[in-house]
Amino acid sequence: MAETKLALTNLSSLQFDKVLYKLQLTAPDGYDEDGKLELLRCSKVFNRALGDFDDKDILAVFNKQGTFADFETSDGSIKGIFAKSDNNRAMYPCSVCSSDVTHKKDSTGLGLECDGCGWFFHANCAEKPISLELYNALQDSPCYIKILCPPCN
Repeated sequence: MAETKLALTNLSSLQFDKVLYKLQLTAPDGYDEDGKLELLRCSKVFNRALGDFDDKDILAVFNKQGTFADFETSDGSIKGIFAKSDNNRAMYPCSVCSSDVTHKKDSTGLGLECDGCGWFFHANCAEKPISLELYNALQDSPCYIKILCPPCN
């Protein structure tokens, strides 16, 4: 079975759940496909890349195992919104921008692990960006100081 591409308007409730999971979103019980689509449209990561496209022109791409992989547009102008590593998978996606969080001490790195959800996020993706000095202090902080990503905060 090859990868499957479906327009957002043709996704089942289960497929929507897989898409929302990748974006770290959870639909309340009772949400139908329209409600889940509205929740998806509220995502900053989704909106930044695909906010100007019609729902029928946005394709959800599922791999051969049926796991949601990424988005692309029917006109081919966008082929994926998530950062990829060498093996084409985001190793440590930021919980805010979905780009890889790396070990580098530059704008691509400065990653912190959220004590709430366990996902990583860039220090500069926080509402108030974290300086290198504060970042270093947080790395050496005692365990009773909790670090929360913007979605958990």
